[in-house]
Amino acid sequence: MLNSRLVPELEIPAEVTVGRLIAAGDSPPPKDTKGKQFCFAFHCKGACNTDCGRQFSHRALSKADIDLLGPWVTAAKAKLG
Repeated sequence: MLNSRLVPELEIPAEVTVGRLIAAGDSPPPKDTKGKQFCFAFHCKGACNTDCGRQFSHRALSKADIDLLGPWVTAAKAKLG
């Protein structure tokens, strides 16, 4: 499943895995405004599979969700260099 609405501030380089991004975070990744985990493959890499356990997250993010996830992703990316 492709994300046709990838938010630029959430995008991570192709060579960075989701696992590396999460490991670089100073804290566990934030949850969305409904208390559920984001699918980082969909929101940060731009694609995921249809068997994803977080497929409920395969949607356009609200501004509130971007405001939760954006700073965390930005800080984790900065630690990766």
